[in-house]
Parts: sequence; C-alpha cells; structure tokens
Amino acid sequence: MRKDWNRNDNIFPIESGKKRIRLDVSYCGTEYTGWQSQETKTGVADKIERAIFEVTAESVSVSASGRTDKGVHALCQTCHFDSSTTISTEKIVLALNAHLPYDIRVIGAQDVAETFHSRFSSLAREYRYFLKPYNKLNSFDKNRVWGVQKLPSVKRLNLLAKEVEGERNFAFLSLIEDEGKSTWRDVYISKFSSATDMLGERVVEYKIVANAFLYHQIRSLVGTMIKVSAKAKSDKEALETFRGIIAKKDRDNTIFTAPPDGLYFYKTIYNEEEWSILSSLIENASI
Repeated sequence: MRKDWNRNDNIFPIESGKKRIRLDVSYCGTEYTGWQSQETKTGVADKIERAIFEVTAESVSVSASGRTDKGVHALCQTCHFDSSTTISTEKIVLALNAHLPYDIRVIGAQDVAETFHSRFSSLAREYRYFLKPYNKLNSFDKNRVWGVQKLPSVKRLNLLAKEVEGERNFAFLSLIEDEGKSTWRDVYISKFSSATDMLGERVVEYKIVANAFLYHQIRSLVGTMIKVSAKAKSDKEALETFRGIIAKKDRDNTIFTAPPDGLYFYKTIYNEEEWSILSSLIENASI
C-alpha cells in the first residue's frame, strides 16, 4: 500500500498577486459530457469556468481531483483555480451558484496554500455505485441508479469485490484512452453493502477507494461482478470465474461495463489524519 507519494510541493506555483481557491462541487452529470472542458462547452468544468468569469471577470482553467465521464455524478468533486479576486470565499459560493444551473452546485470554498493541487495533493479517491432490482425502480431513480434484472446477494458480490483490493495491473479493464499510461492502481477498499432508499426499497451500494482509477475501471468492475454473480450457480463458481477474468489480464467480451447512471464521485481524501485512519483500517483488515 502506497503511503509516500514523493511529490514536489512547488510544481504549480501561484502567480504574483493571485491566490488559490479550492471549490467543492456537487453535480448531476446526466446533462453533461463529463467533467472535462469540451469545445462544445458541455462539460461541467465549462459551466464552472463560465460562472467564475461572470463573478470575477477572469478567464481561468479549473483543475479537478479527477475526471468523471458523461452521465456520471459527483457528491463532492474538488477543484481549484488561481485568481486575483478580493471576494471572500463565503461570498464566492453564493455568487457562483447564482450563475450555475441547478444541477451543479458549489458546496464549499476556501483559500488554500500554493502547495495544494486538487489532483496531485490527493491521498485517495472514493466512488460509490448504486444498484436496485429493476422492478423496484421509482420515478426518482431515473439516471441515478442502475436497475438490474437479477441482483445477486451482497455476500456473493463481496467475494468478488475482495479480489480487486491491493496494488495490481488493471489493464484488463482499460480502454484505448489509457494506452501508453501506467495501468497499475492501488485499490484500498472494495465492498458492497445493503441499504434502503427514502421509500424503504432495497438498494445495493458499492464503495471503492483507491489512489486513482482508469477510464471506465469502476463501471467495468461493477458490471462484470454483477454479470458473473448473476450467471453463476454457486458462490464458488462466481469466484472462480471472476478470478479467471482477472488472471487473463486482457479486456474481452467477459468484461461488461455498467451504465454511468449509478456512479458517483463521492470524495477525495486530502487530510493526513483521515488518511492515517484509512491506512490503519486496511492494514488491520489484512492481518
């Protein structure tokens, strides 16, 4: 498990007369092409950069802790930008939200040191994926939850989820966008659990925490674990099949990519204390 990132704290210095502002943003990704700025100006970042311009009269580029794909949501995405504005961060939240669509909300802002970078200062990233039986979907679940025809037991799913914990090459999940880059990732937590929604219906939640993720990695993991678990006649068969897929180290038709609807960027861990607690939990679980 990686504990020391060995990063240069001064690789992104602030220009004289400017300050660095961190934003925590929540958004529903249904209407957007993902986080990243696009020529069509349909990325979440495009909307935030436009709002910043309206408030500060500055053209900026926001850097995020991680990218989300088209249709993927965020409960707390962290980004930052450098600005010469004298507006307080408390007022910036109100001002930006006045210029943002209602499916994008700034939920927090703070001045940070020039050593902070939303991406490179991160210690871990956490995503959640939500699933429900298809016949239990309600009107509020549209584009928010993946409705599955046959939802396997949490016990069986967790047998498979445990297999992806640890540092390994996840090339078998990567797509063309990851060619030429390292496909090694360190997964700290991979776990399914049961819960209920506001109407009392069963929801299955998948929680995954890692140093970083490949393009479509989480959706490919969830889709494949659901597919394998649903087809298997026993827990043993499901586990053996999934282990075989991992062992092949190659993306083929055994990999199924879940839809973006149920995926949420949950948070980025920057705090050393929170990271220490997470590290202890992982180490104790592996003893």
